[in-house]
Amino acid sequence: NETASAKVANATTGGYTKMVFVAIGIVILLGIWVMLLTTYNKWRCSSDNSKSIDIETLASELSSNLIGQHLASNLVLSHLKIFSESEDTNVLVLILIGMTGSGKTHTTNLISQNFAIQSNIYNIPELSTKPQAISDIPRLISQSCGYSLVVVDDVNEDDKMIINSLERLIVSVSNDSNSKSKGTLVVVSTKTSGVNINKFLLELSKDNLSKRDKVTTEDIMNNLKEEDTNIPLHQTLMDYNIPVTIIPYLPLTRDHVRECISNHLKLSNAQMNPKEINFMLDKMSFFSPDFPIFSKYGCKQVSMRVNAVVGGKREL
Repeated sequence: NETASAKVANATTGGYTKMVFVAIGIVILLGIWVMLLTTYNKWRCSSDNSKSIDIETLASELSSNLIGQHLASNLVLSHLKIFSESEDTNVLVLILIGMTGSGKTHTTNLISQNFAIQSNIYNIPELSTKPQAISDIPRLISQSCGYSLVVVDDVNEDDKMIINSLERLIVSVSNDSNSKSKGTLVVVSTKTSGVNINKFLLELSKDNLSKRDKVTTEDIMNNLKEEDTNIPLHQTLMDYNIPVTIIPYLPLTRDHVRECISNHLKLSNAQMNPKEINFMLDKMSFFSPDFPIFSKYGCKQVSMRVNAVVGGKREL
């Protein structure tokens, strides 16, 4: 009996010993896995932090694709260059202002397409119906290495709840001293003050259309100040000393819209003769009734109208 008891005890002890060794093995494997994961995360973070904003490629894209907006293009590029070269600025806010079809959304699309880390882009869609989509973005940015991009399209000055949420987001990101982020670019577009810009350019250019291309950002900002316009986010962010720049978009002329049509035809691998293009332009709205020199909807309707004509031709 004693021998049997001893065998049972030895077997039990051996079982415990094996379990201990298995447990130790699991702990060691977990430790190795954690170490490898930590090493990988550090490498990835270092890699993301080494990626800069590609100003040259963006400049080429804007030059080729953003029609009639020399002021906006130059302002976007100059401020992005300063931001990317600064080690002291962790947030830059660009507020794109102008009427429908002037190129605001096109600009944000080009910035997004050329952004170094696509996983760090936070595009807030249907903002007026989903304000809760904003609340978690500061935490995500804080945990992300490299540059981050927040895109907010078509903010309405009357959407106070949305504007307040955006202000909290930007201030939170700006004040986060423990963030892994290399910097956050916020691009906001709005039609607010677009009417003022159009009226100012119409009055300036009605006797000489070439004056449109000679207007300066300072001219436009002085006019908006005289008109006492209230641009969403701007004053609050200024009060918090957060870098914020207003990017004005000018109304487009008939020649600019013609260029939009030509570009869309190239993209569609289609053709229209000059007479057809002029006929299409004649069907589009220009303002004012007395001086119809600027497109009411910019290039907004170009793709739809060109596709309708080209599609009809192909069916024939």
